[in-house]
Amino acid sequence: MHFSIKQNYVALVVDDQIESEYPQASQVLIELRRDASQHRPDRTASLDLRLRRLRREDIDSDALVQELLAGVHAEPTVDRLVQSYRLEPEI
Repeated sequence: MHFSIKQNYVALVVDDQIESEYPQASQVLIELRRDASQHRPDRTASLDLRLRRLRREDIDSDALVQELLAGVHAEPTVDRLVQSYRLEPEI
């Protein structure tokens, strides 16, 4: 399956808060980080953070948000801005 399709699946699960799909979405994120580390990594990281928040996992969200924002500052692209915007509750 293409990496964008996998990211879109996770985005659907996160956006619609489909709790029954959280375990599968987590597995897909693991695969994306392993196999597609160069394919829109900011989107994968943003989806990962958003899913972890929905699952109420104990994470250092401040560090993850700062890492994503550093990417926006280093190389501002529309995609990176959109991903940071989706983290609004975290910022």
